[in-house]
Amino acid sequence: MARQRRAGQTRPDAGPAQRYFEAPVPLLPAQLQHHAAIPSERRLIIAVLEDAVHCFRKYAFATDPQGRRLFQEADEWIRNDGRESPFSFENVCDALDLNPAYLRSGLEHWRRRSRPPGAK
Repeated sequence: MARQRRAGQTRPDAGPAQRYFEAPVPLLPAQLQHHAAIPSERRLIIAVLEDAVHCFRKYAFATDPQGRRLFQEADEWIRNDGRESPFSFENVCDALDLNPAYLRSGLEHWRRRSRPPGAK
């Protein structure tokens, strides 16, 4: 079972993410506003997650083929619990010290709450 960790400490069960990313450190709002203070690798990891969340929310109820495809790709990436890729959702969340299940739950809650009448 995973133990709690402090900023800068790695978990014993961190897995493949540790091979690709430095030890996770929680993000502070001020860090997100000042990109110069964030290492470039971390900015890339943040950008990957931001893009997926953006596509998930923007295209969740799309009716056009491209919008549906973009939503489906984001949704599949978020739902996948594999760790094979260094940029898998699980590894990205680990690197940013985020709880992937909590993030998934929040996105699904948003989707259910935001569903327009008659949308699938």
